[in-house]
Amino acid sequence: MVRLHEKRDRMAPLLSGGQQQRVALARALVYEPKLLLLDEPLSNLDAQLRTDMRKEIRDLVRQSAITTLFVTHDQAEALSISDRVAVLKDGRLIQEGSPMELYTAPRSAFIAKFVGNANVVDGRLRRRDETGCVVETATGELRGTPVADLAEGAAVSIAIRPEAVHLEPPGTTDVNQLEGSVVSASFTGESTEFQFQAGSAVLDLKLLGLRRLEPGERLRLYVDAGHCPVMPGESP
Repeated sequence: MVRLHEKRDRMAPLLSGGQQQRVALARALVYEPKLLLLDEPLSNLDAQLRTDMRKEIRDLVRQSAITTLFVTHDQAEALSISDRVAVLKDGRLIQEGSPMELYTAPRSAFIAKFVGNANVVDGRLRRRDETGCVVETATGELRGTPVADLAEGAAVSIAIRPEAVHLEPPGTTDVNQLEGSVVSASFTGESTEFQFQAGSAVLDLKLLGLRRLEPGERLRLYVDAGHCPVMPGESP
């Protein structure tokens, strides 16, 4: 199951980090446990090994059909490996659901920032309709999707996911616009991550593709309202 039959005669300390983790998994799985507990199992591996082992652990858990509790501080691990995710803060469970639910419908600004590194902008709910709601913020009016029953005039927070912005307007006349300038930019290969000054807010954003950005460059960005959950405002 762990694909180490060619290494069966080798001592475990002489294996690579990823292979040692597979041996550790084998030691647990051989007893056919009803519950498998994994506490930060990938914390000492390099980036590529972490990615590979995430896939292997996911495949092994599905193959063995063992309920598994996986503890991690890495949000990518939590989202990619889990059927259900529970977020704890100060020893208390504050939200539980599928990875998609936590990412698209966070119940608080803490969840939005912890799961997906969202930009959270405070504002006031100006109006709502069947397609969502409009929030008045320091960067202008932004349309988003409410994740709770919010009253008009209430203090709210709207989360802007880094990947929710585009240089071209989406196919709708009701679009969110952010005008401002690039503070800094970093090309990562498949995308460009950059800080963007829009009014008084500095947002961490991401553009897919090979678009080169320069500090000081002026841009008009369009925000996908479907990727902007609107939550109750945080208590002072």
